[in-house]
Amino acid sequence: LKYSVQFHAEAIIPLVIGGRLMGIINVGCRKDGLGFDYRVLEIFDLMSVQFAIAINNANLYEGLARQNIKLRELDDLRRQILANVTHELKTPLNSIIGLSEIILEGADGKLSPEQEEHIKMIYSSGKRLLDTVNTLLDLSKLEANRLALDVKRVSIKKMLDEIETKLPKKDEVSIEIRVKEDAPPVYGDERWISKVFGNLLGNAIKYTPKGVVYVDCDRMGDMIKIGVHDTGIGIDKNTQKAIFAGFRQGSSGVGREHEGTGLGLAISKKIVELHGGRMWLNSEPGKGSHFFFTLPLKPDSIPFAEIPTHLDSNKDSNKGASGSNMYS
Repeated sequence: LKYSVQFHAEAIIPLVIGGRLMGIINVGCRKDGLGFDYRVLEIFDLMSVQFAIAINNANLYEGLARQNIKLRELDDLRRQILANVTHELKTPLNSIIGLSEIILEGADGKLSPEQEEHIKMIYSSGKRLLDTVNTLLDLSKLEANRLALDVKRVSIKKMLDEIETKLPKKDEVSIEIRVKEDAPPVYGDERWISKVFGNLLGNAIKYTPKGVVYVDCDRMGDMIKIGVHDTGIGIDKNTQKAIFAGFRQGSSGVGREHEGTGLGLAISKKIVELHGGRMWLNSEPGKGSHFFFTLPLKPDSIPFAEIPTHLDSNKDSNKGASGSNMYS
């Protein structure tokens, strides 16, 4: 023992595990004054093993709990720094973009072709960096659970028709919206659902050198399953395991072909889960990718969302041409 201690006991049982003393059990004398026979001593041996394991497990659990607290504190600090930095970047970026637009419009006089090209580069680079900053802000809100959904009835067909006009165009890639006019409306936040479509369709176009990108949907009980498909380069099995983790792309490294933060899928998955749905994919290298996600057909399917009262009260009266019971 580390210290000299006087014990008054008939038996002292050491609690040892892995060659390390975890403690001792001090057993007093029997009332009849007799010693302990071999059967009792065997029980003491068994007890010592079990007690030592229990104490060791308790110590391990306590250590893990302390580490988890530290990790959570570091993660909170990381999110706070991320939110603060991105907020600070937005103001100067908006100034750079705004001033570039004004100069391009000729507010400071006519530009030479070379000057115009340089200002356009500043403008496009500023826009791309602002998109990255906004993406990081979205991620910090989602991770901190500070996102409040504005739940409404949303027409998937109408939303996709609007998004299609804003998508980047490729000569050898066709975009098809295979969603029927009578597809049932979903309930959710229109802005964030639009962001999910934008991320998935943008990725599909980006990673499809030639072919087709299309969207379809099908009903699954109280949810609607939406698929975003492409005939592009596909994703290998190892990358698929981490594709939703964030900062991951189908191609990575210094020499990667495509730009981007790799956060679009991570954000999209969190948004879908916030609506009570899920997201998954099927893909094979060289044969394209198929991303699927589900959204609720009823407002009460969204967890923790503040549903406006008029949605529930009008739920039965809304069944009709646009109601979910008309779509099968």
